[in-house]
Amino acid sequence: MNLKEKRFTVFLDRDGTICAEENYISRPEQVVLLPGAVAGLRRMVELGGALVIVTNQSGIGRGYYTEKDLMAVNERLRELLREHDLAWDGLYYCPHYAGGEVKEYAVECDCRKPRPGMIERARREL
Repeated sequence: MNLKEKRFTVFLDRDGTICAEENYISRPEQVVLLPGAVAGLRRMVELGGALVIVTNQSGIGRGYYTEKDLMAVNERLRELLREHDLAWDGLYYCPHYAGGEVKEYAVECDCRKPRPGMIERARREL
């Protein structure tokens, strides 16, 4: 997807914005769309918006779940949106947590919100 084909881009958080907020969503069955999320996403698309999800996933760095677990959660979200003929144009996540248990993710980074790394990456890639 080339974002230049869209009129504007909407950067959305996943948890608490599209999905119900739950403490560290790590399993597909925990994914529940928030009331009004589908209508809001649909309206943004109808207006010409590109939908890009940017989400902090420090549970990976903390050792609560793996990137493979996150991929299953994201796939469930994709399925739920597809049921409503919706799809995201990009999805970016930050697995880092400086004080985390998983050494490869226990780093300071530029992608953890509120830093702009995920948005800058989306801009370059899309």
